[in-house]
Amino acid sequence: GIADLFAVIDRVLAFDTIETVTLEIPLTEGAAISMAHEQAKVLGKAYDGDYCRLTVEAPASLRRKLRKFCISPPGDSVENSVQK
Repeated sequence: GIADLFAVIDRVLAFDTIETVTLEIPLTEGAAISMAHEQAKVLGKAYDGDYCRLTVEAPASLRRKLRKFCISPPGDSVENSVQK
């Protein structure tokens, strides 16, 4: 049934764990700011001089792409799975 289908999906698909991080991205890096807005859930945003500081819930795949802008360690983790 459905539970079996979910179990198969969980085994086959790679997990992309979502965690809360703070990014500090130079305003000159518009593509990175846009990527964060498109692929993460923005919890907070502030502009400080030449930087955009974003607090986001981001999947591991996005955190890897934007790791050079991360100014805080990953915080709360959210399981990104159909079934635990």
